[in-house]
Amino acid sequence: MQLQVSLPVKMAASLIIMAALIAFVYFANVPNPNMILIAGLVLCSAMFGFGGGIVAAVVMFFYTLYFFSTDNSFTQFTPQNLQKVVVSLVGILADMLLVCFLKQTEVRSFNAVEALTQKLKEETEATKLELAEETQYVTELTELMGSMSSMLTNMPAMSFSKDAQTGVYLACNQAFAEYAGKKKPEEVIGLTDHQIFDPTTAAHFVEDDQKALQMDGPYIFFEDVPDAFCSVMRNLQTTKKKYRDTTGRLCLLGMCVDVTETTRAKAEQVAREVREEEEREKQALEAFYKKDVERLSYQASHDELTGLYNRFGYDFLLSELDISSVYLLMVDVDDFKTVNDTYGHEIGDRMLVKIANTLKNNFRSDDCICRVGGDEFVVVMVHANTGLRALVKAKVEKINRELEDTSDGLPPISVSVGITYGKEAGDAIELLKLADLAMYELKRSGKQGYRFSAEE
Repeated sequence: MQLQVSLPVKMAASLIIMAALIAFVYFANVPNPNMILIAGLVLCSAMFGFGGGIVAAVVMFFYTLYFFSTDNSFTQFTPQNLQKVVVSLVGILADMLLVCFLKQTEVRSFNAVEALTQKLKEETEATKLELAEETQYVTELTELMGSMSSMLTNMPAMSFSKDAQTGVYLACNQAFAEYAGKKKPEEVIGLTDHQIFDPTTAAHFVEDDQKALQMDGPYIFFEDVPDAFCSVMRNLQTTKKKYRDTTGRLCLLGMCVDVTETTRAKAEQVAREVREEEEREKQALEAFYKKDVERLSYQASHDELTGLYNRFGYDFLLSELDISSVYLLMVDVDDFKTVNDTYGHEIGDRMLVKIANTLKNNFRSDDCICRVGGDEFVVVMVHANTGLRALVKAKVEKINRELEDTSDGLPPISVSVGITYGKEAGDAIELLKLADLAMYELKRSGKQGYRFSAEE
C-alpha cells in the first residue's frame, strides 16, 4: 500500500534511501551497482509512487553518469560506457514507470475495495437499525394488540361478533357475557340470541341484525331492551356493522353502550333547564309587568309637562299623610292667561316648567309638590309645625323674586300663595279648601305674595 504522506516527505524519504544505497555501493566498491540501485528505485516507486520514483530515478541517473564517465567527469564517456549509460537510462525509466503504474492500479483497486467495504458496513448498520426498528415495532404492536384485547374484554361497553348466516356468537367481552347472564365470554360463544334471550328480545336482536347487514356503513340506533333475566330494562346505544373475517366469512360486529343513567340524567337536566327557563320567563314577565305598572302608575300620578305629581297623585299622597303636621300652600300663577295670549302657549309651557323647578329648588325633597290645575300648584310641607311660619313666608318671597328674573329669556311673572296649617282643617278636603280661599282673598286684595288662612 502506498504510504499516505505528503509529496515533500515522499521525495525526501526517496532521496535518503537512494543516498544510503549509493554510499553503500561506493564505499563497498560494488563492481555493478545498478542492480542494487534499481532495487532502491523499485522500492521508492512502490512505497511513494511517482513522487518517490522520480526522485529515485534522478539520483540513480546522475550516479550512473558519475560511475560510467571517464574519470568521473559526468561528461566524458567511452563508446562502451556511453552505451551502458543509455541502457541504464532506459532501464531506469522502464522500471520506474512500470512499478508506478502497477502501484497506481493497486491503489485504485484498494480504494475501490475500501469504498465497497465502507458501503457494505453502512448498509449493514442500516440493516441492523431497520431490524431493530422492526423488532421494536413488532414488540409495540404486540403490546398494543394485547392492550386493545384487554381493553375490549374489560371495557364497560358490551361488544360481540357473530356469524351473519347462523347468528352464532363468535366472540364477546365480559360486559356482554354478564348482560347475557353468563359468568364469562366462553359461555356465550356458540350460542344464538334465541338460546340466550326471551323470544321477543331475541327476535328484536335478529331484526336489527338484518337491518345492519343491508347497510354499507354502520347501523347506529337507540333501543330499550331487558337483560337476559327480563328483570331490568336498559336503554342502549347500539352500533352494528358487517365485515368479513380472514376466511371470507360474513360476520357482524356489534357494540352496545348502556346509556340508561346518562339518558335519565340528561332527561333530568332537560327538565331542570325547562323549569329554569320557565322561571326566567316568569321573572322577566313579572319584571316587565312591574315596570309597565310602574310606568303606568307614574303616568297616572305625574304631570307630563313638569314631572310633578298631578291631581291624582296629590289625592293619593294626602291620603297617606297625617295632615295635622303639614303646611299646605295653594300656588296660583298671576295673570297666566295674559302670558299665554301675549307670548303664546309655548312660552306659557316654559313658564310653567320654570315655576315647577323654582318650587322644587326652594322646598325639601321630602315635601310634596303637585300641579293640580292648568296654572295651579300645591306644596305640602310635611313634618312641619307652626314655628315654621316665618320660614314659609321667606320661601314664598324668594320664589317670587326668582320668577321676576328674566335672564333666561322668559318674561317676569309672580304667584299668589294661600297657606293653611294642617290642624286648622278636619280633613284633606277642608285643608285644600281653606288654602284655596286664602289664595283668592289675596288675589282680590292685590295678588303676588302670600296669605295664611288664619292668624296664628
